[in-house]
Amino acid sequence: MYFGLKQLIYLSILTAFLSNKVWCGVGEICNSTETDITNCAENTTGYICINDTCACDKNYYNDDTNSTCESKSSFEGNCSDNGTCLENMTCINNQCGCDESFYHDNNSCLNKSSFEGNCFNGRCLGNMICIENNTCGCDVSFYHDNNICLNKSNFEENCSDNGTCLENMTCINNQCGCDESFYHDNNSCLNKPGYGENCISLPDNCNVNNGSCNGTTCICNDNFYTDVKQCKPVSGLQPTDFKVTTTNDSFAFDWKSPISVVIIQFIISGDNSNGFKNITIDKNLTTATIRGLQQGTRYYNIKVAAIVNTDRGEVHVDSTNTINDTTSKCYIITVTTSSLL
Repeated sequence: MYFGLKQLIYLSILTAFLSNKVWCGVGEICNSTETDITNCAENTTGYICINDTCACDKNYYNDDTNSTCESKSSFEGNCSDNGTCLENMTCINNQCGCDESFYHDNNSCLNKSSFEGNCFNGRCLGNMICIENNTCGCDVSFYHDNNICLNKSNFEENCSDNGTCLENMTCINNQCGCDESFYHDNNSCLNKPGYGENCISLPDNCNVNNGSCNGTTCICNDNFYTDVKQCKPVSGLQPTDFKVTTTNDSFAFDWKSPISVVIIQFIISGDNSNGFKNITIDKNLTTATIRGLQQGTRYYNIKVAAIVNTDRGEVHVDSTNTINDTTSKCYIITVTTSSLL
């Protein structure tokens, strides 16, 4: 009986050897030409023959304590190191998971998208976010640099260009600040208010040429009038070519004037002993006749003024020329140039 058992064992080994089916284990020689790997282990699951050497398949590992292949752990399974977790997973606190550059999906760790890559539900690298068109990008308070999002600089902090400063700030001499159309408030650059908008006076934050903050509202400065939210000088509304024609007892005046809704009326005035001054003329007229004058009386410093409505009150805009030293029935007139009063 002993001889029969010994013979049986010998025949089994010989049969296995002749059939090239010896169970070698990890690291042992195998036949890479075989379509299976039954010569690596009795249970072939998890084994592979590479370059005539038995090894573990990608979802299995060998812990170096024996020649067998063990199944790698899936997501949240126990682990001893990264090699005991399924592909792309990391052993974190003895549990398989995904590191910060991967996300978990269907028991796998998949690469997060880089800058401008496709994304869904926050699957972007680092502190990138999923923005419009489902692409990875940086939040408004960050800027992109080498596939990461960096904090934009605050007011008066260092910068390399406008994109490295917080919103609405400008990089001025490598320092974040506000350009002339903005003003600084609580680490932000805010749009300066325009004409008619609310403002602060100290410091004046109005963005109005020839205007300023009058208490709480941006308006035009003195001697400027409003034209479609712009402040223009009242000198542009001066009457010109002021002329006079005399009769026995009257003066007939005419002049030229720009058409403007801010002109309220015209006033003709002159000096003499009888108080010839401040004759009111309709704003739509550029001619006037003054009657009842006394012959032989000297009338001088005669001028016409446009009365202009401005944000800061009415302004008298005198004509560019003044009729000086004339007498009724006298047709020789001296004209002198005057400046805006």
